[in-house]
Amino acid sequence: MSEPTVDRFHRLEALFRRASELDPAIRSEFLAVECAEDVELREEVEELLALESTAESQLGAAVDSGLDLLAIASPLPDRLGPYRLVGELGKGGLGTVFLAERDDAQFEMEVAIKVVRPEMRTPDLEHRLRRERQILAGLEHPNIARILDGGTTEAGVVYLVMERVEGEPIHHFCRRGGLSVRRKLELFRKVCDAVHYAHRSLVLHRDIKPSNILVTEDGTPKLLDFGIAKGLAVDRHKVAGADSGGGAETLPGAGLLTPEYASPEQVLGQPLTTASDVYSLGALLYELVTGRRPYALEGLRPSQVEAVVCELVPPPARERAADGGLAPDWGGDLDLILAMALRKEPDRRYASVEQLAGDIDRYLREMPVIARRDSLPYRAVKFVRRNRLGVLVALTVLTILLGAVAVTSHQARVAERERARAEASLELAQEERERAEEVADFLVDLFEINDPGRARGESVTAREVLDQGARRLRWQLRNRPELRTLMLSTIGRVYRQIGLLDASETLIEETLSVRRRDLDADSPELIEALREFGLLRWEQAELNESLALLREALALEGQARGLTPAYAEILQDVALVLSDRGESGRTELERALEIRRREFGDGSAQMADTEDRLAQVAYREGDLARAETLARRALEGRRRSLGDVHPELAASLNNLAAILQAQGQFADADLLSLEALEMRRRLYGDHHGAVIQSLTNHAVSLATQRRFPEAEARFQEALRNALLTYGDDHIMVADIHYNLARLSLMRGDRAAAQREHRRALEIRRERLEPSHPMIAQSLSALAGALSVDEPREAEALYRTAVSLQRQHLDTDDPRRSYPLLGLGLLLCPRSPAAGAPLLEEARTIRSRGFPAGHWLIAVAEAELGSCLGAVDRTRSLELLTGAVASLEAALGEQDPRTSRARGQLAAVGGD
Repeated sequence: MSEPTVDRFHRLEALFRRASELDPAIRSEFLAVECAEDVELREEVEELLALESTAESQLGAAVDSGLDLLAIASPLPDRLGPYRLVGELGKGGLGTVFLAERDDAQFEMEVAIKVVRPEMRTPDLEHRLRRERQILAGLEHPNIARILDGGTTEAGVVYLVMERVEGEPIHHFCRRGGLSVRRKLELFRKVCDAVHYAHRSLVLHRDIKPSNILVTEDGTPKLLDFGIAKGLAVDRHKVAGADSGGGAETLPGAGLLTPEYASPEQVLGQPLTTASDVYSLGALLYELVTGRRPYALEGLRPSQVEAVVCELVPPPARERAADGGLAPDWGGDLDLILAMALRKEPDRRYASVEQLAGDIDRYLREMPVIARRDSLPYRAVKFVRRNRLGVLVALTVLTILLGAVAVTSHQARVAERERARAEASLELAQEERERAEEVADFLVDLFEINDPGRARGESVTAREVLDQGARRLRWQLRNRPELRTLMLSTIGRVYRQIGLLDASETLIEETLSVRRRDLDADSPELIEALREFGLLRWEQAELNESLALLREALALEGQARGLTPAYAEILQDVALVLSDRGESGRTELERALEIRRREFGDGSAQMADTEDRLAQVAYREGDLARAETLARRALEGRRRSLGDVHPELAASLNNLAAILQAQGQFADADLLSLEALEMRRRLYGDHHGAVIQSLTNHAVSLATQRRFPEAEARFQEALRNALLTYGDDHIMVADIHYNLARLSLMRGDRAAAQREHRRALEIRRERLEPSHPMIAQSLSALAGALSVDEPREAEALYRTAVSLQRQHLDTDDPRRSYPLLGLGLLLCPRSPAAGAPLLEEARTIRSRGFPAGHWLIAVAEAELGSCLGAVDRTRSLELLTGAVASLEAALGEQDPRTSRARGQLAAVGGD
């Protein structure tokens, strides 16, 4: 035997530590290499490893025995409240679950009662049980076990009473029943519904595993054990190291999680989000379809578990099933779904459980799924991630162009298979393969412009990426005109979506010209080019040309394919332009709704889109109750189908906020508009029309609450961004000037209000048709700002606005009431006989256009009552008394409009 030395001891210690971290299956190979020339050293290391394993086993047995003795020494009572304990159902991380019966005088039933085991009882664990009781009390879902009762005994035992679920763990149910993959997916889909419901209730489960999902005999899954669940609302507002408990919660539920199903961030003790439950659901589904867990963690040390979960990618599910003796009967898309759910980085998994469930639905219906493999373009996008401002656009370009790669690659593969059947297909396959390769080469070259070796340390903006792409396309694909046109069209669309309208116009107009020349009239590509150009013209406020282009696209689609989903989409675009022209668009939207209900069904994202637009029509027409109903339904549908962050979800939040604000629900409107703004910033950055619109909307909300400095800051931010994005003569710039003028009036600065209103009117007259409702709106608003300083000019402006609206708006359109009200107020002091009829007309229009009791009706009644004070005191008092009561109920006693009405009532001798 070799002599012991310090060096030898250190060598032995180092080998032992390294070997103990390895999987037992590869230790022998490791030691054979490391100790090839020292057999004795190898034997010593193996002896130490054996001793360690024995010691751990003996220690575990001793702990188990000690816990059993403690349990015997601290028996539970026979009863807990009105419940008699019958027997033990099982043990969990927090405690024991007992079968119990309620046998008091009220009724009899069997329940499951969870209590902290006596040997495990600590204040922390009892707190967790109380928290589970609070969480479950707020959850009502058919696939979540219901809470029935709970309490604390005189001895301090905390217990939770739940419905008894008679079933078996979901993986045993699937195995025993021999369920097909389709049946397993349908069952799993119900579990996803339950988890998504919990997420919408701001609850993370954090311990999703088969034993926490029992399936009853009729096939109903029940999600159990929220013992280490946590409220999302708390997480969102917690500052690490400064929570209410005085310390950071680095690994919630540490020691209670199940590593086989825990996400990498949970194993590492990092903050958790809904993506953590998405990962656990992916691990669960992997086991259901393959019969095996993603990782084999038995016998591994904690550091090894961490390495496996955080670094090892599980084999594709089809391979794992085949290795286990199963015959996989599913397509490759299911492997993609599982791979996306199990990605290591939370932000690369599905954005929500609902999105995961949506891909399951699409897979079952044999539709394309959103899950995709990692690819060369994905790695290429890493080059531009250092450019924070450009990341969204770069990723948008990449996603869209990758779609082209996916389509063309698929076509190439199809053509290759057909070659065996017909030699003529060989030419098509070659063409499509070359097309896919050219697109891939273009993508790599495009995104490598931000490679440090090529950019030489300079930041590359999103605009530069797009410009570079457009330039490269013209020469790189000069011999492939069809492909070049497709990709130029794509970049042009992205230019439009980020507000670079001039750059977009060049590419989209070229695309339309080429497709008119080269394609048949019923070609989907030509129709899409017409639609895209129509939308561009709408954003440029060229409404007549926009409508002509969209109607041409609509007619061609209808003639070629009938009432398709594409037809419904163009109908909605037509309605959008009609609305901006001052027309309703309701007919087009209702037709679109019928088509989408037939094609996609109620509750779909497509239905929600149309309902949201119909809500806007109802809002403009003054039917606020219907507008709110439609807007809330659209918001719910979009949350359910699109996840927690999506441009269309932000639009729904924005629209509902405007509707609530019009009804005087200012606090709720403010919360929604702020949520929409934050979501759009996250999606788009600052310089985008949607963000500018949200800034304006939130500023209006702040101004309505008389939070003037905050509103001013928001408006100025919106104006700066709009000027940078659109220039100084865009309609959106006019809207901001208009709202800044209103804010100035509220603050008593009439000169600033006049200046801002004149600028808004100037832009609108330059960009819009003379009959457009916004022209009359600006005329009326400027008149109001001038009424004190320049009453003659104000009267002329009011009369022009009234005349325009009588010509172009429906009789009961609430927009007609504003200039009538302003003109009546201007005339009443010197001639009640001239002013009162105008105020009466305004009141009548609002009574027809708004629901009974609306504060805008009350404002008109107060002004009419004040005008009649000198000529008809009885009716004046009646109108003013009712107006004050309505305004107090709707806006509160301190609102300036309420105070004004109360002063008017006092002026005519009322109480």
